Amino acid sequence: MKYNSIVMNTTHISDQSYAMVVHMKSPSPPSCVNVYCNSIMYGTCVYVGYPPGDRNLVCETRDLESVECHWDTGRATNLTKQRKTCYHLNGRACPNDTVSNCYQTLRVDQGERNWILTARNLLGTLELKDTADLKKRGLASVVSHGLAPAQTYIVQVRCGLKQHFWKWGNWSTLQTKEDIPEVLDVWMQIEGNQTIIIWKPLTVKQSHGQIKDYEVTWGRQKTIVHPPQHDFLLSDQFTNEGQRVTVTARNSAGSSSPSIITIPRLPHRMKRSMKMVGRDGGFDLSWSASPNASCYFVVVWCPTYSECRLEWKKVPTDITSARIQSASFEEGVRYTLSLYACTPRVPELLEKWDGYVKELVPNGQIRGLAAEQHGSDTVLISWTGIPPENQTALICGYIIYYSDISHPSSMRAFNVTIDEAKANNLTGLPISSYRFIVKALTSVGEGGESSPVFVQMVPQTDQLITVIIISLGSAACLLTLVTILCYKYWKCLKEKLYPKIPKPEDHGCHILYVDPCHPSEIDIVGDPEQSCEAAPENEAGNKMEEGAITSIYSDVPAPHVYYNQRLSKTPPGHSTISFPHTTGSPSSPSSGTAIQNPSYNLARARFPSSRPPDYLILERRKQEAARDKVLEFTKYQNTCDLKSTGRITLKVALC
Repeated sequence: MKYNSIVMNTTHISDQSYAMVVHMKSPSPPSCVNVYCNSIMYGTCVYVGYPPGDRNLVCETRDLESVECHWDTGRATNLTKQRKTCYHLNGRACPNDTVSNCYQTLRVDQGERNWILTARNLLGTLELKDTADLKKRGLASVVSHGLAPAQTYIVQVRCGLKQHFWKWGNWSTLQTKEDIPEVLDVWMQIEGNQTIIIWKPLTVKQSHGQIKDYEVTWGRQKTIVHPPQHDFLLSDQFTNEGQRVTVTARNSAGSSSPSIITIPRLPHRMKRSMKMVGRDGGFDLSWSASPNASCYFVVVWCPTYSECRLEWKKVPTDITSARIQSASFEEGVRYTLSLYACTPRVPELLEKWDGYVKELVPNGQIRGLAAEQHGSDTVLISWTGIPPENQTALICGYIIYYSDISHPSSMRAFNVTIDEAKANNLTGLPISSYRFIVKALTSVGEGGESSPVFVQMVPQTDQLITVIIISLGSAACLLTLVTILCYKYWKCLKEKLYPKIPKPEDHGCHILYVDPCHPSEIDIVGDPEQSCEAAPENEAGNKMEEGAITSIYSDVPAPHVYYNQRLSKTPPGHSTISFPHTTGSPSSPSSGTAIQNPSYNLARARFPSSRPPDYLILERRKQEAARDKVLEFTKYQNTCDLKSTGRITLKVALC
């Protein structure tokens, strides 16, 4: 015989009965196991499984009109269809689809009783038993602590004995009473001369009931604000330095504790905004601790270029960072965030940021692009940029694209690393026609392309002529100005640059002339027959040398003449040239000459240097020429043969 195609050892029992022993590791599949004889045409189908293994029977009632029992099914029997396990509760069959529980309608009107569950299949039968009094239900009330005011709760109750606890009953609802609201979260928004007091609406858990109204108090003034309004406008006449404003919320249980905020009279000092970019739909902020913060920090944010109602978040003073998220945040919108410190007086502005939750490529157009030729190879490019309210990212620069119209593929780029629109010069451009566009550069790419502009560059001949004319005009103006100044200060400039050469009569040293000019007397005394070798004596009784000239102005004999020539023939007698005394002081005798030259002697005395001035040299030459004429005349007289005796008087005028 074969069991599932495996030859087995069998025991012959009778002519048509055989027995075999099979050790099974698992039950048979739901389709059974085939057992056949030597021929596959004869055999049978064997179902191998387990008897019922249910346990832990528990019966209970929820309404005393029905009974529900449940149990654990245990391991699977692997018997299906007509061979599956059947269940009976206290002799009554359970529904056919019963697996782990059995429900029967039965009025529970007696005390403790037995509940018996019978489980049966082809391999065995099992009975489970439970004994209980289902009418015992325990406590009738309970007090629960820690519930929130004005909240609706749903409740389930279950009952049980000391030995057993039953399952939960049906849900029921209850409503807690109202309580006074929590403290409001208040802030302010200053717009010009007006101040808006803002507070966050309380949540259901914070309101502790239905909010009826809000009470705003400042100074001696008081007003009531009804929901859903959550702000109040204070005009300028009611706001002054250190004005304290209190806001309370009221419901049927009473009013909340007051929230106090102090309004500054003057706007907060301006702070330079720091650039930042958000992450994951929010902003991560950090700051330094402030000794002025006494109660908390406040982070306030709002779109930079649109009207809005401020949002804020309060942070404890021992924390110096915050994650700012809001359902109102939008991509491509610029936000301004401010950090304030709560102080005993007015809030103090500490930090300020500008940024985007998420930057987008700019889709606005750069406006006001203009191009103008400056010079022969320079073009001035200017633009006004993208309006701030249309910017969707932080602009870190601009890119100028330009190309020659005749060669469109020769596109070139020029980076301008500024965040504001500005004029820029492009130099080194040959004479041609050009096309210009400008794009904004951001961290997410280029965008905001401007409309193109075109420039036809031309040679700057007119400009060159203009430059020449301007240069000549400037030079003429400068020359005119210099001429006027020179004319005004001509004398001073002449004395400094070209001093006048003084004439002799204008010099400080004047020459003493013999004025009036009387004729000199020359007495010639001689004997034609006598020898000319006799030397006459002067007035002092001394003999005079031949050819000597005696001056009547000096008591000292004059030295020999500077040319020191002796006469070849000495005429008889001697010749005397006398100069009568005139006005003026006699000059000192001059060495080396018999005829005194007063001008020369005075000039030499005044200018002791080795070389006298030029004008004195000229004067000296004139005097020497006149003296030579006199000497020649004297020589002529000495050599002549005077046939007559007596005195010859010759008057020579020396002027």
